[in-house]
Amino acid sequence: MSGASRAGYHPRFAMTIGTIAAIVVFTVLIAQNATLLDYIDRDRKQAEAALRQANDQLEQRVAERTAELSQSNLRLQQEISQRQQAEIILQDSEAGFRSLSDSLPIGVFQTNLEGRCLYTNSRWQQITGLTLLESAGEGWARAIHPEDREAVFSEWNRSIQEVRDFSQEFRFLTPQKEVRWVRARAAALRSATGEVIGYVGTDEDITDRKRAEESFHRSQQKLKAIFDNTFQFMGLLTPEGIVLEANRASLRAIAAAPEDVIGQFFWQTPWWRDSPDAQIQLKQAIQQAATGQICPL
Repeated sequence: MSGASRAGYHPRFAMTIGTIAAIVVFTVLIAQNATLLDYIDRDRKQAEAALRQANDQLEQRVAERTAELSQSNLRLQQEISQRQQAEIILQDSEAGFRSLSDSLPIGVFQTNLEGRCLYTNSRWQQITGLTLLESAGEGWARAIHPEDREAVFSEWNRSIQEVRDFSQEFRFLTPQKEVRWVRARAAALRSATGEVIGYVGTDEDITDRKRAEESFHRSQQKLKAIFDNTFQFMGLLTPEGIVLEANRASLRAIAAAPEDVIGQFFWQTPWWRDSPDAQIQLKQAIQQAATGQICPL
């Protein structure tokens, strides 16, 4: 007899209990598996929702960034277009300035803030004997007469420091060793915001005037030598009879210095103070002479 029988259990009954136990275990496993599947499905749905939200946010950011880039690109294109238009206007303005300056009878030049030459017109090149290329940068300084360079540079720097226009007369020495006198003027060149960006100026050729002044000065010196070395009494009067000059012989006669008679009416000078009649005659004669009449004394 088997053990089951000995224990009082029928074999078929024992099999039924085992089957029931297996079914219970299987049912529990199915329930646990269903719970696990529900948990996994819930997590999957949450993950899918989070992913959709992230995708939506990403798409929104991409759309916003794309719109920003489009706006930036549009602004950039507008700026480029405006800059190109400004450059065209500037080029036209520079071309007009150069065309105008080339037609002027005076030299025209332009420098940067450091005084380096950027442009010279054809008249400036004629005066100095330098080409545009030769005058560029610091080349223009070579045209200044060596004896005048220090004074020119000193005045240029002083005018910049004092924020005023530059003005000076000096000499150019051409490569052909020809001396040309100029009257130079320069003023600050400012941007639209008022910032100084360089200097523009003119050089007027005054060589003929300087030569005439030198010739006149030499003539004056010669006349002065004759005037002072003659033994005759000589003087120079205005049409009104005021003494401008008196030679040495006439001054020695009354022991006077030039300042004793210059600026006075001739008939009131020491030569005639002791002769009232002579004073009256002199005054009348000078008044007649002022009208163009010859009046011997």
